[in-house]
Formats: sequence, C-alpha cells, structure tokens
Amino acid sequence: MKKPLLTFALLLALGSPEVMAANPAPAAAGALDPKEIEALEVPDAVLAEMNKLVEQAVQGAAGPLQTGEEFTPYGVIQNEDGTLQMLSWNKPNPPPALEIFRQIFLTLRAEAASRPQVVAAVTVAPTSVPTTDGATRVSMIRAEVDHRRGAPRMVLIPYTRASGKLELGTPVYKVGTNAVFDHSAQVAAAAKAAKAAKKPAKPAATVAPAAQTARPTAKSGQPAGKH
Repeated sequence: MKKPLLTFALLLALGSPEVMAANPAPAAAGALDPKEIEALEVPDAVLAEMNKLVEQAVQGAAGPLQTGEEFTPYGVIQNEDGTLQMLSWNKPNPPPALEIFRQIFLTLRAEAASRPQVVAAVTVAPTSVPTTDGATRVSMIRAEVDHRRGAPRMVLIPYTRASGKLELGTPVYKVGTNAVFDHSAQVAAAAKAAKAAKKPAKPAATVAPAAQTARPTAKSGQPAGKH
C-alpha cells in the first residue's frame, strides 16, 4: 500500500524536524451517532481549548482566501505541551479536496491512536452552504475538531471578500460525528449514567402497624377483667 503524500510541517513548534506521515490505517475511532455525542459532557476548559485550536488553525486558510484563492484542506495536531503541527498536502497534482480531507482525517486518527501526547486535532476545509431559499450558497470554512478528553464538534465559519479584505463571520457550532479519538469509553459511561437516571427508584419499605390485642369490655356494673 502506498504511503499518503502528506507531511507534517511546523506551525508553531519551532525546531522540530519535518517527518513523513505514517500510513493511515483506520484506528478504533470513527463516525459516531450524533445522539451519543450530544450525551457526552465536555468540561468548559476542554471546550475553550478546542475553540482556541480552531481559531489558530483557520489562520492557515486566511492567507489564500485573502488573495481570492481557494485553499487545500489541511489538519493541525495539538500536543500535550501546547505545540502545534500542521498536516498538509505538499505534492503536485493533488486529488479532489474531498479525498485530501479524507486522507488527512485518517492520518490524524492514526497519529492520535499511536501517540498519547496528541491531545487535540482539527481538519480544515473549504465548503459552502445554501441559503434558506436555495438561491445562492454561502462560502464557509469548515473545521472539524476533536479532543481526547472532549467530543467531536463541527465549526462553520462564513466569510466574505470585499476590496481584497477577508471578513470572517460568526462561527456556527454543530455536533461533530468524525471522531479522531476513541470515545467509546466516554459513550459507554454516558449511556450507563443515562440508564441509571431513568431507572425508577425502589419504593421505600413500609412498616405495617402492630396488631392490637382485643381487650374485653366491662359489663355494666362489673369491673373489667372480672367475671
């Protein structure tokens, strides 16, 4: 099997050598049910880290979009020490953008499975979404981000170009289904917790009142207990 023509290029981690990406054999992680993702509780600190990674990653698309060019899909890995690495296509005659996106995603999964120090990853690609009336399409940057202690999310960032200036719109956040990391343990724990919450509580045990012994009633003019 041929190795993908992808290389890791430094984004912020100065001094690290450029290395060839490994053959992206599919890892245990993969597409998840949106309902399973929605059930996962992601700490606020992890969400903030994911949002920051997206903000840093989309800078790679700003340059080409500023000049009116489309950009090729790429990925960014965040290591536990905070350093970032960019995964991009660096060979001539690239395949369609969707195939590049798929190859990068699979490589990110392989890296996450083999390197515990990888804590987050994001794939960035151009896309467009039709307007409500379907008459036109809105150009957007599509970022799919995942975190080892979080859950996959999709972020759609609309953009416009006017007089050579790039304007980014308000991000739209959606539940992601493309998991870079294996979240099966988190999904199982969330399902177990949900099941326990729905299980009706056992009724409290009730104590029956003690039976009372009937006492003889006194006859008129005779004390009780005497016959």
